[in-house]
Amino acid sequence: MAVQFRLKELAQEFGIQLHGKTSDIQEALGVERQTVSRLINSRTSSVSFEHLQRLSDWLLKNVDPSKRPALQAMLPGALFSFTGIWERLVHADELTAFLGERCSMPNAKISLGSPRWIAGADAEAATGLIHGLTQAGGRFQFKWKNIPFHYDIELNNSGSTTKPKASVSQKETAKLLAAQLDKDTKEVARLHGRMMKNENRANIIIGSQRINLLVEQFVASLFSATPFKERHKNSTVPFYLQYRPDGYLYPKSCFGGDGARAGVSKNRMPGIHYKSSKTKWAYIPWEQSKTTSGITIIHQDLSLNSVAVALIGYSREGTLKLSQLFQDDPRRFGPLHEISKDRRLGVFACQFDRNKNNAEQKTPGIAAEGWSIVALSKDVICKKSAK
Repeated sequence: MAVQFRLKELAQEFGIQLHGKTSDIQEALGVERQTVSRLINSRTSSVSFEHLQRLSDWLLKNVDPSKRPALQAMLPGALFSFTGIWERLVHADELTAFLGERCSMPNAKISLGSPRWIAGADAEAATGLIHGLTQAGGRFQFKWKNIPFHYDIELNNSGSTTKPKASVSQKETAKLLAAQLDKDTKEVARLHGRMMKNENRANIIIGSQRINLLVEQFVASLFSATPFKERHKNSTVPFYLQYRPDGYLYPKSCFGGDGARAGVSKNRMPGIHYKSSKTKWAYIPWEQSKTTSGITIIHQDLSLNSVAVALIGYSREGTLKLSQLFQDDPRRFGPLHEISKDRRLGVFACQFDRNKNNAEQKTPGIAAEGWSIVALSKDVICKKSAK
C-alpha cells in the first residue's frame, strides 16, 4: 500500500485550473517553485500540516462557489489516496505494453509466410491486462510497442524440412545475425533508458528474455548485471531460468540459458531457480503438461511516479498464467521492498500445477490449477539490486 498526493486529480474533479497557477500557489504556500511542481505531479514524499492548510485554503478560494461546500467537507483528506500497484496502473497518464517481435532476416533461407510475428500467449496476456485496467476506470494514453528480435529460421532449427529459398551459408548468416543483434540490443538499451526516466508512466513488459530483449535489459539494470552476457559465478541476479536445449539460437542472457550455471545450483533439471536466502537456492521444476512457472517483477519509482511490471513466463503458457493471476488479484504480489529512498522492488517466483485445485482461485483461465507465489526476501533483493 502506498500513499499518493493527488492535488492534480482533485483539482480536475472540481474544475480548478492549475495550469499557469504555479506562481500563485507558490505565493500562497510560501515555498519554492520546484516544491509546487512536485505537489502537482505527485512526486512529493512529505508535506507539512501548515502547507496542507494553506493549500486547502487556496483550493477553496479558487473553486466554483457552488462546489465549495462539497470540497470543504473533503479537505484535507481528499488530497491523499492510498494506492496499490493496480491502482497506479489504472491512473497512469500513459501506459505502454512491450512485447517481443520475432523478425526473420531479409535473406532468411526459409519463409514461414510472415516475416514478423508475436507469440499469441503474449498478445493475449497484454490484451487481457489492458481490458482489465480500462474496465477498472483507466483513462490512460495506451501505447503498444514491439521489440524486434531478428533470426534466421534455418540456422535456428536445423531439423526443418522446409526447402531453402536462397543459398547463403550458415557462417555468413551467423555473421549477419550477430551484427543485427548488436543493433537490436543497442536500440533496446536506448529504449530502456527513456522508459526508466519518464514521469507519470506505467510500463508492462511481457514475455521471456528469449524473445523480448527489453526483459533482459530491464532485469540487468535492476541487479547491476551485464545484459546479453552469460551468467557468471558471482552474478547479482537472484534467479535463473534453466531451459532445455531445443536447437534454436537465442541471445545470451544474464539470468537464463541451456544447462546449469556455476553459482546457481547443482540441479541440472529444467525449471526456475531462485534465491531463497543469502546462501541457498530453491527450485521450481518444469514438467510438460503438469506444471508451468514464471517470474513477476514490480519496480516503482516514487520520484517519477512511475511503475513497471515484468511478466516473465518460463513458457508461453507461463506468461499467460502470470498475467491472469496478476489481474485476478494484484495484492498477491507484495510486499515491495525499499531499495533506495525513492525506489521499491518486488520479485516473485510463481508456479502453476494443473494437478491441484486452489479454492480461492477466481480467474477462469487457471481455475482448475493450483498456484503458489514466493516473494523473494528483502535481504536477497536489497543485496542484489542496483540502488
